[in-house]
Amino acid sequence: MRGYFYIIIAALLMWLPSFAERYDGHTGKVLVAYKMKHGSYFENAVVYIAAHSLMGATGFVQGVQLDAQSVSALKTIPDAIREAGLPIFKGGPVGFETTFFVLEHIAAPQMGEMQTDKNSKKSKNKEKEDGVTPQLMVYDFMEATDEGRGAIVEKIIASYESGAPSPYVLYAGYAGWSPTQLELETWRGAWLVLDELDNVVSAGNFRPSETIWLDAFKRAVKNTEKKLGKIY
Repeated sequence: MRGYFYIIIAALLMWLPSFAERYDGHTGKVLVAYKMKHGSYFENAVVYIAAHSLMGATGFVQGVQLDAQSVSALKTIPDAIREAGLPIFKGGPVGFETTFFVLEHIAAPQMGEMQTDKNSKKSKNKEKEDGVTPQLMVYDFMEATDEGRGAIVEKIIASYESGAPSPYVLYAGYAGWSPTQLELETWRGAWLVLDELDNVVSAGNFRPSETIWLDAFKRAVKNTEKKLGKIY
């Protein structure tokens, strides 16, 4: 019996690295707060999950736009972006004063100059009806070189000044989960999962966070065919 036990352990050890490499959890999906304690940070929150692995998860809360005073106090915001008055959102409670992230919508699967940057990560949701797979690239501004920062700032400002919808969404801070934490929260019903991004993660989404949550919540409930219970 002991021999079989060691064989099973050896098989698990061989299988685990392969599983860990393929596991992407809720990467590229939107989480909608469901059974959250009243007054908690994520009550009525909608969070885009940029990366999810066995090591934990990183995401960005939607719809919490910072006022001018808050933006001026953040040293991580590039001066050119601050002076241009571009909208900055609070991505979450982690690293609010020390991080700055840029999310870029990519309508086509081709990777351009920005997508090849070593500080960027790309995630995608399921294919849309028109056959184009929308993607979001996450750019960690604080880890980029000075040259890389200058290039992306120019692109961001130009996109907002063009008059067309900007593909860039700017965040100070992020939401983070330790290993298995998000899985456990989802298992106990704290989050509903929404596969479609639609207009949830958008530079032009200036609706109050409560409105974003309500719309996303209705869609998530419909998609998962869950029965409505008391939200607490």
